[in-house]
Formats: sequence, C-alpha cells, structure tokens
Amino acid sequence: MPQHIPYPVRFRDSAVQGDEIQEYIGKISTGNTGISVGLLSFPAGWNEPPQTPDFDEYVCVYDGELTVATEYNEFHVEQDKGLFIPKGERIQYSTGKKNVQYLAVCTPAFAPELTHRENEGQYIETQKPDGKHPFVYSERDKTWIKGKCFVFQEYFGTISRNAKGVSIARILAVGDLGKVFSNAPSDQYYIVRKGSLFVQTRYTEFTAAENQGVIIRKGEEFQCRPLGEHTEMFFVSHPAIGMVFE
Repeated sequence: MPQHIPYPVRFRDSAVQGDEIQEYIGKISTGNTGISVGLLSFPAGWNEPPQTPDFDEYVCVYDGELTVATEYNEFHVEQDKGLFIPKGERIQYSTGKKNVQYLAVCTPAFAPELTHRENEGQYIETQKPDGKHPFVYSERDKTWIKGKCFVFQEYFGTISRNAKGVSIARILAVGDLGKVFSNAPSDQYYIVRKGSLFVQTRYTEFTAAENQGVIIRKGEEFQCRPLGEHTEMFFVSHPAIGMVFE
C-alpha cells in the first residue's frame, strides 16, 4: 500500500540560528533503514565540524549555495546543481554569504552515529586534487512532455547518465496532466513542495498536499498525477530507474 506522509520529522541544531532539517523518509520518521530523504536549510555563515559518514549522500541544491570541502577539493554547489559524496569521504559543510536549501538523500539512511563527526572548531585543509573526490553534476536540459508544460529536471539518474544507484529529480507541472507514472519498478518517494499530488491504487486513494510526502513500494500498481495549475515536487527512486511517462 502507498504510504501518505502528512508531515516530516523536524530537527534543529541548538547551536545554529535559523536552521531546519525535515526528514520525510528515514530511520526516525518512517523506519526506513535503507534510504533517507529530507529537506535541509541553513543560514549564511554556518559550518559543521568535519565528518566521515558511513553512507553515500546525494545533495541537490534548490536555493542558495552550499560549500562542501574535502581533503582534495572544495565544491561550491549552486542552485539547481547536485553533488554525490561517497561514503568514507572526509567532508565539511558550510555556507558563505547566502542561505541554502537543499534535498539530501542518504543510502543507507541517515543516523547520527553514522556521521562520525569530529570536534567543534576543527577544519579541513584542502590539498591538491588527486581525482579521488566527489563530482559535481550540473543541471541538465529540461524536458517537455507531450507538448504540455511539464519540466523534468534530473539531478542524478539514467537520463543524465550519472546514476549512482538512485534517481533524483525535480518535477514542475502546470495544469492537470492526467496519469504521469504507470508502474513502480522500484521504491519511489515524493515530496510535494507546491500544489498537491493525487495518488490512487486499486485499494486506496489520497491527496498529498504541500509539504507532505508519499512512498510507493516496488511492484505497486498505481497512478499519481499533480492537481491544480502549479505543482512542484521532488522525486526519488531507489534503485535508479529509467523514467516512463504516459
């Protein structure tokens, strides 16, 4: 059965003013241990201690800019760009003069004990790149489906040919486009940012409103379609799949 997530679990760092972490899918919010999906926001001038996570992380910035320092390079991930960070990479997150909002997907699911954070006040000194570092993937061409105003922006996946086991996309729809996806060849996760998303199976139906989430399990027969004139959502598939539109 599809799972409707009416609200995320919210976290805050007591030492940071203006931060917010919203976990829609994960170990704490839904009991998922294989993957976590959340939206994070941090203010300008923020930084975390260095850490060496025991999970792969996909960072997809949709507003502002995020700086990620490794021992071999420093990345400035701007709006509509993404960064894949393999587990075991010593990294440090920070912001410059801009606030940042981004989607974070972790496999396996995020857990504090898996981050291996170091002490406050420590910093990474970036050395000369040697090729053993994450890669930034820029925004790909937007796709218009069947002449309708339907924008599909893939950060990671089979279309952009940078799949690392997960497909991640931002979907913008204008108007009621009818049935969009016809099957679930993998576990699929949606976060509705604006508008609403109607989900229907043989046994149930519901509408996910703004700031709500949806889980569709592999093998589920379903249809989902955006409602209203403007719908914006994030889509995550685990493992990565080729997209099918109808």
